[in-house]
Amino acid sequence: MTIEEQARAQWAALMGGGGAQDRTSGEPVAAGLPAPAGVSAVSGRGQVTLRWEPVPGAIGYAVHRAESRSGPFTVVDHGGGDVLAVPHGPYTDTTDGRGGWYAVAALRTVNAIGPLSDPVPVTAHPAVQVQGRRSAPGSRRAARTAAARPRRSP
Repeated sequence: MTIEEQARAQWAALMGGGGAQDRTSGEPVAAGLPAPAGVSAVSGRGQVTLRWEPVPGAIGYAVHRAESRSGPFTVVDHGGGDVLAVPHGPYTDTTDGRGGWYAVAALRTVNAIGPLSDPVPVTAHPAVQVQGRRSAPGSRRAARTAAARPRRSP
């Protein structure tokens, strides 16, 4: 089974054969749309932001993630039980497990998914917890704190 076939089968298992609210199993349906081009993934503090070029005819996009370039790719699921598609890029992944490899597929309907884009790698930086009142140099808080300090005379 190819990466695209795995992704379609996983999407059909999640979304069902009859639309967004029908989660009964169904056969994956090819959308007849091209894979999104220009996919990029940029890591940040506790997030990964993905961007891609829009696909004419797409009603949304399914963002997939895998631990390796060869997959298996699964749809990023926020666990809310709602539609897993995003309307357009950019998309920010804040779920646990973010990082690894990402690919995006265009959707013609909720259950008709196109091929995956070329996978792109990313390494997400862990979220940083700030303790105390110290701020990173150059931050707004550091600038406000420095401006509020009384100046010492020489």
